[in-house]
Amino acid sequence: MSIDIENDDVQTALKKLKIREENFRLLEKMNKLGSWEIDLITHKSIWSENSYKIYEIEPFSIEPTLELFFSFLLPEEIPRAKLALDDVISSDTLKTWQGKIKLASGNQKDILINAKAMFNEKGQAVRLIGTTQDITEQVKLEEKSSELSSIVENSSSEIYVLDYETSRYLYVNKAACDALGYTKEEMLNELTLYDINRELTPERVAELKDYYENSSQDVITNETVHTRKDGTTYPAHSQIQKIKYNSQDAYVIFDLDITQTLLINEIADKQSKMLYHQANHDTLTNLPNRSFFQEKLSKLIQNSNKSTKEVFSLLFIDLDHFKDINDSLGHSMGDKVLEVVSQRLQTSIREYDILARFGGDEFTVILKNVSNPEHLEKIANKIIKVIEEPVHILSHSLHITTSIGIAIYPEHTTRKENLLKYADAAMYK
Repeated sequence: MSIDIENDDVQTALKKLKIREENFRLLEKMNKLGSWEIDLITHKSIWSENSYKIYEIEPFSIEPTLELFFSFLLPEEIPRAKLALDDVISSDTLKTWQGKIKLASGNQKDILINAKAMFNEKGQAVRLIGTTQDITEQVKLEEKSSELSSIVENSSSEIYVLDYETSRYLYVNKAACDALGYTKEEMLNELTLYDINRELTPERVAELKDYYENSSQDVITNETVHTRKDGTTYPAHSQIQKIKYNSQDAYVIFDLDITQTLLINEIADKQSKMLYHQANHDTLTNLPNRSFFQEKLSKLIQNSNKSTKEVFSLLFIDLDHFKDINDSLGHSMGDKVLEVVSQRLQTSIREYDILARFGGDEFTVILKNVSNPEHLEKIANKIIKVIEEPVHILSHSLHITTSIGIAIYPEHTTRKENLLKYADAAMYK
């Protein structure tokens, strides 16, 4: 509200002046700002009400001086403040100084001072005017932001910020540059998402964006392959989130090199498969063992009862007088005979039939979709003839014979235990 010198009477002018003063006081309070001036000739100072409040002093309770101001400064701040004061007095431009004060309560505050010298006609600095602002909260926020920036910059995860529209990099941290072999300048000025993720297509990016926009999730994941500057690659797991970066739409991507994870998983998978194989296969012949065979037989019966109505035959095979080989030639010779017999049995059946070493010198076979007695007899005779062929081991030539028992599912029985019992009994008969 401006004062009209020509038309306003004294009362009106004073009222407008009071309103302007109140507005100025409110503005100072809102901005944690206090105004002041110092007469460099008389050394007297004038502080606004809010200036006192910044220093936690009852307004106008004491006379402000330059010495009073210095008494609040931390000791290490005083030399800087005096240099700044000399700089203001010797210049006709606005100067800014930031420092810390310690109050009677023990609290510390960060202050920002703006000051300007006023000169007389002789060029002598006669007065200082300025403002003091409490910027404690602002400094804390800046320090927190700086700490967070340092955490992000030095994170072990690769962190990228991408422009939403162009897929250009707006920010990359140190881990990303180290992993890829590019400088930060190269990443920000020369490369796009597709230079690093060469297997990624615009269609896939559009698909991920669409999924993100229509998903209730704040973060989505993706698996990708990064290409380094030297052309080598490594797998990465990505966590993607939409953000605002410098007031524009962007995506922040947290990438983790999962080479070691995949390797560990691969080794664990191989070990798991190996353990499963060892638990379910005979160590000598590498054929399925008794427990695995019975499991397969149970599943076959279960599936047949439910839907397939499959008919199959179970063969129980025993080597005749095998104990004599172990007793006369030793168990190592017996083991070699069992290996040869298992190989011959495998060549006598089809790929989808099931052969197992049931224990000792006993073998079992499930012949799928074979129940015709004539066909079963031909297969059994084929097995007998194959096994009867001489077994040549070292200087020995052995002649092996075998006995075979057969049971048919479901003709003879629909129960697993009975099927094995009937085939075993038929073998001995």
